[in-house]
Amino acid sequence: MPYLSIVLTARNDDYGGDFNSRLQNFLSRLSFLLEKYQVPSELIIVNYNPIPDKPGLKEVIEFPENTEYLTIRIITVPPEVHQSLYAPEIRKTVPLYEFIAKNAGIRRAQGEYILSTNADIIFDEKIIRYIAERRLTPGYYYRADRCDYIGFEQTNKDTDYNEYINRLKKHTFIVSLKGNKYKFAQPALGFDLQLWKARIFNRFKLEFDLFGARHAQLFNKLNLYINNDNAEFIYHTNNCGDFMLMHRNHWFELKGYPENTYISTHTDALFVVTAGVSGIKEKVFNSPIFHQEHERRYGWQAIENDEMFQKVYRNFENHAQEMIRTGKPIIFNKEDWGLRQLTIVN
Repeated sequence: MPYLSIVLTARNDDYGGDFNSRLQNFLSRLSFLLEKYQVPSELIIVNYNPIPDKPGLKEVIEFPENTEYLTIRIITVPPEVHQSLYAPEIRKTVPLYEFIAKNAGIRRAQGEYILSTNADIIFDEKIIRYIAERRLTPGYYYRADRCDYIGFEQTNKDTDYNEYINRLKKHTFIVSLKGNKYKFAQPALGFDLQLWKARIFNRFKLEFDLFGARHAQLFNKLNLYINNDNAEFIYHTNNCGDFMLMHRNHWFELKGYPENTYISTHTDALFVVTAGVSGIKEKVFNSPIFHQEHERRYGWQAIENDEMFQKVYRNFENHAQEMIRTGKPIIFNKEDWGLRQLTIVN
């Protein structure tokens, strides 16, 4: 039985213009670290709704061979299964139902701990070393701050890993911390100092915001704006679809990510709140993860201004605040979550 299962979704549509390159880079870097630190692990790639007339993932991706500690499983959810999930009144019809796909992989994962992530993420070496040392603990979910980098350089996979991470640090332009995001606009300060400053400032900002929420009447009298319904100040929900790690028992107790949200935006955040309210404690790695900036189906301006996104955010806040107020998690899925009753092709 593997100690760690890593689950992600993929599709042979080259999403964002360079998905295949991002997946290849992810796979090469991750397999290197898992072998280096001898982590008994499996990578589950949920090949969701593949396009029949395009080359498959096995044809366009170079998978590592002769790995001693890592096994790779490709689970295919065929187009007819995807079409059976059409329900426009419940979820927007899109080519990939991200969290149904991830749940299908999580449900079939064999590891003691399960990490849900994405194919454009690069891990800091210290995170894999921490996992290899068997320091993960039931009763906790593990999150990581995310650094977005631009100016992608596809370097040789045998390049020294620390050297590669240092290149990503130099190209980082924004970091997502708990509750807030901060620009990296002072190259002279260096990555580590900018990250340290952002984290110190963010700690005080979170304390101020939470204090304001507890004393809303006073702040209102002082004409100070306080967002009373911001669950992101309590739980680390920023970019949580890129890194959510916890014991398999917790994934099954909570029945995976909510599957009936209208779009995937904020679905992962809602799951983090569910985990936190259920009594699972939060730990955030000191080392960040790195995310390659790429084209998106929806730009940030659309997310901020479009009524559909505003509606799903209000839905997130309503459910999150209900759980926080009552102290009771909402389990959104039924026993058949993760395509339980369907035969998934390996």
